[in-house]
Amino acid sequence: VIDYKDNIKDIIQNSTYKNFIDFSLFMIYLKNQFNKPLHEMIELLEDYKEKVEKELLEAKETFNNIDSKEKYQIESRIVNLETIDKNLNKQLDQLKISIL
Repeated sequence: VIDYKDNIKDIIQNSTYKNFIDFSLFMIYLKNQFNKPLHEMIELLEDYKEKVEKELLEAKETFNNIDSKEKYQIESRIVNLETIDKNLNKQLDQLKISIL
């Protein structure tokens, strides 16, 4: 609908309903309907990212404070968390660009 807003506007303005529909309000409505779920998804991903960053920080602190025999287990966890964090950043950037 957003991609065809100009066509929709022309159709509405040339219809018998042109006096009943305020196109500017209609577009605001569409924008809100599209953006609301995006904002909610961004908020959820940002909350998750915060948790991942906290866990990553804790894993790095643990890595620095444990015996060298056990470091390999923590090291793989750090790599996984860094990958998750990187992917979350990409997804958040893409979602933020999608907001109208």
